[in-house]
Amino acid sequence: MDRSRALAHCHDHVLGRRILHIEIGIGTHLTFSFEDTDVKLWMYMSAWNISSSDGMVLACEDDRTTFPEKLGTLVGLTITLFEADRCNNLTLGLGNEVILRALATFSDEDAWMLLESGAWFLGAGPNGQFVMEIG
Repeated sequence: MDRSRALAHCHDHVLGRRILHIEIGIGTHLTFSFEDTDVKLWMYMSAWNISSSDGMVLACEDDRTTFPEKLGTLVGLTITLFEADRCNNLTLGLGNEVILRALATFSDEDAWMLLESGAWFLGAGPNGQFVMEIG
């Protein structure tokens, strides 16, 4: 899929939406749910960290027992920025002061995926590639 169309699709479905829930998966996998939509953001083959104006909040390799509390502070924040660089490293602005960065770490796997169950998914792979499937 064309890079600019893929990013426009992401912006249309995520920007301006509040985070309703963050599910903690295995390894570095996080699933974000948003208000007023069935669209989810999966981060699963990436190294991620969350920082604020006060410094580092949480990183994927931190003690997992701290994840629920620290990720819980993001619930209710609005996605104000959604950027992917040429390698599909993802930067999300959350509210006014929080930044989440997800770095693509595998050369043959999607680093993150935006999806609507049963309708479509958009996978952001390494080297700036996007794959979209409908249905």
